Amino acid sequence: MMEDIILYCLTCNELFCPTRYDISPSYRFDKDFIEEERDDLKDFSLSHKGHKIQELIIEDNGFFSTFAYLEPIREDYIRAKSDSDTLTVKRWRDDINKPLKYEIVKAELVLDEPVFSIQTSNIRDQMIYDSRKYGFNNEIIETIISLYDNFVSHICIDDIQECGFSMLYPMVSYAVLTDNSKKRFLDYCQFILGLNKIKMLGKFIADNSEYDGVMNIQITHPFHLEPIGNFIYANR
Repeated sequence: MMEDIILYCLTCNELFCPTRYDISPSYRFDKDFIEEERDDLKDFSLSHKGHKIQELIIEDNGFFSTFAYLEPIREDYIRAKSDSDTLTVKRWRDDINKPLKYEIVKAELVLDEPVFSIQTSNIRDQMIYDSRKYGFNNEIIETIISLYDNFVSHICIDDIQECGFSMLYPMVSYAVLTDNSKKRFLDYCQFILGLNKIKMLGKFIADNSEYDGVMNIQITHPFHLEPIGNFIYANR
């Protein structure tokens, strides 16, 4: 997805991110497909020969984007460290046939409060599929989903434990209920569902809480750019 460093030419104010694909050939069509050799890192080094080049180290968990990993037309932000400062790098591409562009923006990346949600359609599908195993009919399924959605809307970060990350979206992770919050949820449901159904619901939660299991809570981590000084940054 992303390499560990960005090369920053202080002389030209240009950035380049070396990747494993720098020497991958490109192709053009002229009555037939023609393969063209390339070495992007070598080209950057030759273009900036004799210039002052600084390595920016990309921080762990320093990638921010509202786009899916595989979306080619995108706009991302990267938090990277220079020798003396932490910088925000914008990465974007307007055309699928053109390489990614990089520039430093005078803004700080700030994480906002996380947003919790349940995997409604996945829960429903799994409960319907396992309806015989757990004894859930359609009415009970919809009741459980409604109760779970309401419960999750009132929890806080201390009620969950992160257990995995989305393979599709960079700002999404998954969490399981702590033992205490799981007990609170089952107690919350017991008056409506009855003791027998509560036991089966507890088993369903246990059976579907691995990594991104359907009963795991989806956490979205929104972020914003905080302008530094009088610099006002406008999204492209």
